[in-house]
Amino acid sequence: MINNSLYLALMLTISISWLTPGLSQAENWPRFRGPNGTGLSTEKGVATQWDPQAAKWVCTLPGEGHSSPVIWDNRVFVTSAEVLGNEKIKRSLHAIKTDTGEIAWTASTILGVNGKHAKSSFANASPTTDGERVYIAWADTERFLVEAFDFGGKKLWSYDLGPFASQHGQGASPILFENLLIMANDQDSDSSIVALHRKTGEVAWRKARESRETSYATPAIHEPANGAPAQLICVNGVSGVTALDPYTGDVLWTSEAFRQRTVASPLVTAGRIVAGAGQGGKGTMYHIIDPLAKPTDGQLPVALKLERLLPYVPCAIIHKDLLFLWGDGGVVSCFNPKTGEPIWTERAGGKFTASPIVIDDRLYNIDENGKIICLAADSTFKVLGNTSLSEGSYSSLAVSNGVVYAKTFTKLYALPPTR
Repeated sequence: MINNSLYLALMLTISISWLTPGLSQAENWPRFRGPNGTGLSTEKGVATQWDPQAAKWVCTLPGEGHSSPVIWDNRVFVTSAEVLGNEKIKRSLHAIKTDTGEIAWTASTILGVNGKHAKSSFANASPTTDGERVYIAWADTERFLVEAFDFGGKKLWSYDLGPFASQHGQGASPILFENLLIMANDQDSDSSIVALHRKTGEVAWRKARESRETSYATPAIHEPANGAPAQLICVNGVSGVTALDPYTGDVLWTSEAFRQRTVASPLVTAGRIVAGAGQGGKGTMYHIIDPLAKPTDGQLPVALKLERLLPYVPCAIIHKDLLFLWGDGGVVSCFNPKTGEPIWTERAGGKFTASPIVIDDRLYNIDENGKIICLAADSTFKVLGNTSLSEGSYSSLAVSNGVVYAKTFTKLYALPPTR
């Protein structure tokens, strides 16, 4: 029999989980756009709008950065950069306590100045974490560093991929697959992709890639529903969507090339891969690929092409068999991802660099002025909430344990769950 003390403790735990929104559905958010970059959260009890004055906390960071937060248990990781003068930039990784917003530690690397877009910063890439270590990437023109730190801020290793040639700097984020840390290095010349042993930083494999112009897309992993081996999905303009063997780097298949640059990261689901390209601040082409189709001479056919109502920088998202594309100019569209048929197109307002996420059947994004817009992630357009923060943002939202984390240019907001 269960003794009285054990029974009471068990009932108390169950009661707290039931009474506290989102607690039983708490999840980590370990990389850019959450698990495998899908932008989908399992959290519940998240508000549709907030009073910024009632934020759980607001942490002011040194310098500026446009990375997105990642969260593991009681730590949020985010980056920023400070101009030191003499052509030197201090690029910093910060670990922030989720309960108080206090910076637990900061680890910094000094690099040189590089070219960047007006909407870029010297700290663009988002960290990724496995719960034991946190990994980050940054580059100037001479060095492209991938670095690992433990949860106390101690640097464990650093790997230099060499020079980085790009008009607008580096922006892709590292990802994890099993015991590997994978980094896409698609630049104007001498492109490659590398897999490092995540505990030691030693090279597992490194493969050259065809170059044309820098890609800012972060890869994702496709794990086929039919039980076939996992595939590493990468995107750049000259090669289109490419699948690699994540254990060896060998090319499994390619797809039709894009005519323009790829900025948004690919969306990988069980039945669809969605990737796009564009130029001049506008999306011009989106390819939807069936990853279970059979390649012909190593090339997988494009199942659908979308040429209207497309984003350039914000990433796509699929929720309950609906494809949502949130345009840079504030026009949001809902499509059938199997047929490409548009279901609705509405103007949400604002201009957007950040990518949307879905929480509890709701679509959230933050515009360049720092306004968070919440829409119904449904076949019918509906605005559910608006929240205006005090500073602009180019960073995608993150969520964990019912708290939405919004990174503005110099601040990190922790927005609490519903009560």
